[in-house]
Amino acid sequence: MTCRNCNTEHNGKFCPNCGTPSYSEAPQSSSGPSVNSTPAKKPITKRWWFWVIVVVLGIGIIGNLGGKDNKDQDSSAVIASKTESKKSSVDAKDVSVTPEPTSVPTPTSTPTPSPEPTIDLSALPTEYSLTAGNYVAGIDIPSGKCAVVAVSGQGNLSSSNMYSGGINEMFGVDDGSGFYTSEFNGLKLPEGTILTVGGTVTIKLNYTSIETSFVGRTYDESKAIDLSTGNYEAGVDFEAGVYKVVAISGTGNLSSDNMFSGGVNEMFGIDDGYGFYSKEFYNVDLPSGTQLSVSGGVKIKLIPVSVN
Repeated sequence: MTCRNCNTEHNGKFCPNCGTPSYSEAPQSSSGPSVNSTPAKKPITKRWWFWVIVVVLGIGIIGNLGGKDNKDQDSSAVIASKTESKKSSVDAKDVSVTPEPTSVPTPTSTPTPSPEPTIDLSALPTEYSLTAGNYVAGIDIPSGKCAVVAVSGQGNLSSSNMYSGGINEMFGVDDGSGFYTSEFNGLKLPEGTILTVGGTVTIKLNYTSIETSFVGRTYDESKAIDLSTGNYEAGVDFEAGVYKVVAISGTGNLSSDNMFSGGVNEMFGIDDGYGFYSKEFYNVDLPSGTQLSVSGGVKIKLIPVSVN
């Protein structure tokens, strides 16, 4: 027979599947089934919506599992990226802070200059006699402080520091005219100062203090040249340099266009008895381009300073 509830085929009094009594055991009425009879219910696994729910839940579970895997993969990728970045940063830091070896220069010893020999200034003479010429303190005479005395003749005495402890005087032995100074005290001659003696005067320097010694000069007679009246250019007509000038004959005038800076301006020649002419002049500086004029018929000799 067929179960009226679940449609299961059986032969018993009750359905083995849902327990519903068989049709033969149920009370019957002549007009049909009882109004109180309950319709048979289908099992839940037979319902369509049950399987819809199962399918939806299954899709959700699969989706969650897949999302979790993707999230884990993303997290792993981020961690790996951060780890690699950190490693690269550490490597870069290690590289940047590791200095390359540099060569250290080997110190070289600087040769110590030999000290110049010390000169005992107290052993230097304190008196020097000078005639017409240019004299440089430290080269031709000592530098220091001195008194000046006229020995003979008349002329001019000046120094390149005339406004700062120097001198600029008509200097010589008194000839009765009262024009000449015969003594001068406290003349300062710092190193490098040029003292110029002009005319026929001869002077004596008496040092009260000496600051430096001097080297002195010698002259090379073998290279002397003779000049007569005319104009000459140093470096063109004769070699530029420092010269001692000596009168050979006649009288006249000797001058250079640097007369106020180591040059010369003198009545020059052999003494004619009046005492007007200088016959020698020491240390005339004639740089290249300097003009030297010889006039009045005097003949001269230029004797260069020896080059050591």
